[in-house]
Amino acid sequence: NDLRKYLQIKFVGEEGIDQGGLTVEWLELAMEAFLDPKLGLFAYDEEQRTHWYRDNLIKPCAWRLKMLRFAGRLLGMAVFRGVNVRANFPLVFYKKLLGIDPTLTDLKVADPRLGRSLQLLLDYED
Repeated sequence: NDLRKYLQIKFVGEEGIDQGGLTVEWLELAMEAFLDPKLGLFAYDEEQRTHWYRDNLIKPCAWRLKMLRFAGRLLGMAVFRGVNVRANFPLVFYKKLLGIDPTLTDLKVADPRLGRSLQLLLDYED
């Protein structure tokens, strides 16, 4: 399993042997960079105080999909190693990780606009 592989991190221009601390720091910095809205992979909802992937592209490019997959692997490595990543994801994110089917209520919390739109479709009568 790739999550269990040992990482040997060395920062350019810094002395030190990685005994776990540098790996923790690198994972924190890498996730912080991935979650930065300027990169365009994730957005931060000020009202909800959550991070969520940007879904504004109709057809995602290969680079974006690779970066999201890499971010997911890094997050998995951080969780596996007990690294506290400064990211707040909506409940639906954790449900998906645990294999629990999300509900429309979960979607309404994660993406209120989309949740309201789907509810309107469900409530529509001819």
